[in-house]
Amino acid sequence: MPQLTIVLPRHLCRPLKSGKVFIDVDHQKLSERKQYVVDGVLRSTSTQEDVFEAVGVASVANFLAGYNGSIFAYGTSGSGKTHTMHSEFTCTCAFVDIYHEKLYDLLDGRDSGPKSLRENSACHQVYVQNLVEQPIRSATDAFHWLDIGCKARKAASNRDSSRSHTVFSIRLTQTKQSKTGTTKGMSSVLHCVDLAGSERPNHAAMNSGVKDATQINKSLSSLANVILALGDVSRRSRQRHVPYRDCKLTFLLREALGGNSTTTVV
Repeated sequence: MPQLTIVLPRHLCRPLKSGKVFIDVDHQKLSERKQYVVDGVLRSTSTQEDVFEAVGVASVANFLAGYNGSIFAYGTSGSGKTHTMHSEFTCTCAFVDIYHEKLYDLLDGRDSGPKSLRENSACHQVYVQNLVEQPIRSATDAFHWLDIGCKARKAASNRDSSRSHTVFSIRLTQTKQSKTGTTKGMSSVLHCVDLAGSERPNHAAMNSGVKDATQINKSLSSLANVILALGDVSRRSRQRHVPYRDCKLTFLLREALGGNSTTTVV
């Protein structure tokens, strides 16, 4: 059964025992008093998140469960229909290969050699200089660029693809409007990291060489040291040095390992 949720001032609304809302409109511009019963009411100060919680969550859940559905935005011109139905965001992806402490852009397409890892002194963010970020609008786009990057990695003649770390990153940049009407930007990144195999030196010597094994074990050891240091900071609630700069992998992922981030190891 269709549900109706509208935006109205609170003083016009009265909740009913059934969970619906009774609306009593008596305005001088109306020829007669109007009364309605709707499924929900949102305030005129409601944010996009409030609207999504009220009408979007259930619809998306049903959609994922295999049900068809529709969400209509109805109202006069300029009432905010388009603003409600659309969101200001951009999504991009990047793909980096780390081999012997050198960074290669797997989406560059020009084989332009190693990239430099830099730090923005103003905002203290670490970034790969001249890294290509491809725009994506769907999961299909993301898998397309992931496939291209994997093929570029295998095709590289100067490095063994099985002896390097890869970092596939998806960046989401959103423009959000607060309840006070101010607009602010928010950016977040999800890194999917495929680490090189952790092998014993004698095994590696028969396959890819002692040099590869040494570099891999060094970077994996640096990653372990960073995680242990962050765990110590969390347990003891005190500051201590976290050795992010010990290798390119941990320095690149500094913002993703500490701060307001979550980390999962499989």
